[in-house]
Amino acid sequence: MAPSCTARLDMKYPARRNVLLVGDLPIQDRPFAFRNLNLINVKCQDVSIGANEACGVIIAETAKKIGVIRQHIEELRPISSQYGLSLITVAETDSHLLPLKNLLDELKLGDDRLYSQGGIENAAEFLNHYDPGPPVGDPKIIKEGPKLSLPIKHFLQRAFSDCDRIYIEPLGGGRVAAGVYCVHAWLKRSIIGPRPLPFFIKIDKSDRISKELQNYEYYADFYIPFYLRPNIDKGRCINSEKMSALVGNFVEDSRPLRSVLQSNQGNGTLFSLFEHSLKGFRIQPANKLEKRTQKLFDFVKDRAWIDGLKSPVIKKAQKLGLKSSPKKIEDMLDKILQDDITCITPCHGDLHAGNIMVRGKDAILIDFLNIEDGPISADPATLEVSLVFGTEKDDSKSDWNQWKSFVDEIYKEPFFHRPPAAEKRPNRFSWLRKAIREIRHIPLGCDCTEKEASAVLVAYLLRFARLNNEMAKNKELKELAFNRHAYALVVAERITKYLHKQI
Repeated sequence: MAPSCTARLDMKYPARRNVLLVGDLPIQDRPFAFRNLNLINVKCQDVSIGANEACGVIIAETAKKIGVIRQHIEELRPISSQYGLSLITVAETDSHLLPLKNLLDELKLGDDRLYSQGGIENAAEFLNHYDPGPPVGDPKIIKEGPKLSLPIKHFLQRAFSDCDRIYIEPLGGGRVAAGVYCVHAWLKRSIIGPRPLPFFIKIDKSDRISKELQNYEYYADFYIPFYLRPNIDKGRCINSEKMSALVGNFVEDSRPLRSVLQSNQGNGTLFSLFEHSLKGFRIQPANKLEKRTQKLFDFVKDRAWIDGLKSPVIKKAQKLGLKSSPKKIEDMLDKILQDDITCITPCHGDLHAGNIMVRGKDAILIDFLNIEDGPISADPATLEVSLVFGTEKDDSKSDWNQWKSFVDEIYKEPFFHRPPAAEKRPNRFSWLRKAIREIRHIPLGCDCTEKEASAVLVAYLLRFARLNNEMAKNKELKELAFNRHAYALVVAERITKYLHKQI
């Protein structure tokens, strides 16, 4: 007999249908009971006791107790965030809405969950559809190394509240995120067995997690094959006021793209990346009936954002050969591109080598926070720049001269966009030459002019120059990374000057 649907590994947590009421203002319970919500009066200090079974907490005090309301909000705000509760404030009359609105604005809470006593049915309707997410559980968290911060521990306790224990491993990447982990879990109740395949959890600012989740729904779910990306477990995702968590399946037996290329085991991987993993994005401009366009310079200027370039990087670039100011480079690009129009398609938006994993010959995409519209040459340019100018732990400062000679060769007039020639003698960067040759074949087969491919490459060189250096662990690697960021600016000027001579 096939197992019943209760055996699914999707997280199933008890319905949280209680609403905790704090304050002396009488609130009708009928609108809540009608929606199968239980309105329970509690003291402020006891909210945490019943928080795991609740979906929200209502603060309802008489108008003269504005100071008490402030105190309640300040005390309950962290608790509601920890347990996923919706924090609602009720005014005694409509005339008391404005003072409470001003208070909520002062506390930077917003007034979207402010109701009057006469409109309490609207609050009940909101809570009826509000999903607080999983409750806080008590899985034993096993981790080697430094202890977890309390907020990250709370996210793990909620996302895996149906587990007896979890073992977590920090993952690379996530330069901005608070934490990215692989999670091995032992389920409490499953007729299949206690050991599901591993999960990943990404903890970041709430607006960023919300955007990435939306990008999964709009883009990844329909345009990227499910077996070439992680899949989200929405039942485990956590949303709170400041920080949230994205949870999904961890792609096992995969390796970082850069290490695969360096070991010369990546034959066909880059083709798979653009022709299979990103196929759903890259076929869009071919549909002439719905072709979308954008001024090319607007895209280039936005990605480059030269105002973000830091003075030390510019000064170092000048020592390495930079002649023009970043503003002069931007002005030249404006003149070069003039009114050029480019077809746009969905792009990954942050296709650096760290966001690509390899399993067999398949390229697995991760991190969909920055999906955006752009020229079809944008993703190949992003990847090329990250591979050439990025710094990893196996790099060495002693390789600077050899690396610079290689870079000068592959960015030599007039072949900025074309595959570099085959090497005459194997060297430290043979793997990189091979990778760039493969990447540069991609735009050649697309609806993309040579000028556009070169201009987009300049945009991402300028962008890379202004980004923070990689998280190098020692002084030597930090210096190497800094120099490479600066040299990206030198190469950007070189390509721009060549394009300027052609007009």
